[in-house]
Amino acid sequence: ALPATSSVNTLGTPQAKGKKKLILAITLPLLLIVVVSIALISPEENGAKSFYEESSETKPAVVESEPSNNRISKPSVPALNMLTFYSNSVSEGHSTKNRNVFDRGRLDWVVFKSPLTDWDKFSRPKSDFIKKVSLIGKASDSEKLVGNLTFLDIKKTQIHPNLYAQSSEIGDGWKIEVSNEQAKSVLMLKLHFTSWNCDAKLRILSVDGATELTPAYEYKSDSQNTSFGTSLTFTKEQFNGHDSFLLELTTAEAKSAKPSGLSLNALILR
Repeated sequence: ALPATSSVNTLGTPQAKGKKKLILAITLPLLLIVVVSIALISPEENGAKSFYEESSETKPAVVESEPSNNRISKPSVPALNMLTFYSNSVSEGHSTKNRNVFDRGRLDWVVFKSPLTDWDKFSRPKSDFIKKVSLIGKASDSEKLVGNLTFLDIKKTQIHPNLYAQSSEIGDGWKIEVSNEQAKSVLMLKLHFTSWNCDAKLRILSVDGATELTPAYEYKSDSQNTSFGTSLTFTKEQFNGHDSFLLELTTAEAKSAKPSGLSLNALILR
């Protein structure tokens, strides 16, 4: 009789198990490489996007820089000591306070009258701190009374300001050149103006318009037409070595479809 034989499971031996682990260790990385390669080569087939494909929804925005000849230098200087001492509706009338344009300590003053060519007709004699007044943008000057607003000169003569600039677009307005060459360490300025159907913005610039000497100020009001009296105090630090500067008063946001504009009423320096 033949000797009895037993069935042996060779996969169960330690040597067979080691071979199985080795085969799996080699096969799995190869399969992973094949899957990734297919996804990268044919992204359109499975709806995926390659990392190198620029999406039309995520393209960087193109930022246009402002031309260098239009840039305004903004040095770091303290803000002006600015105070708005009145703001009232033209239709409600104007107070009789702060109407004297001539007093001790005044360096120069002017009550603005139309036409523009004769703007300094009512001004301090033999004084030229207030050098020049001109229009900005597409503004056009005309005559326009500001309600019952009046100013008084040394003889107590009532002067009614009426120099008006109608604005064609935002940013139109007035430019006033002021000299501070003979001023002392501090120069005080009082500007009276009226905004018609718009807000207003005041900027203090160097004469060439390239440097902003102080931050800009905006004047807003709930009324349609508003007169403002604003006081500004300049120091040598604000002048930054400039012997003259510009006051730029321009229209800001319009309040309705009606024509908008700005009236220069009076300017006083001391």
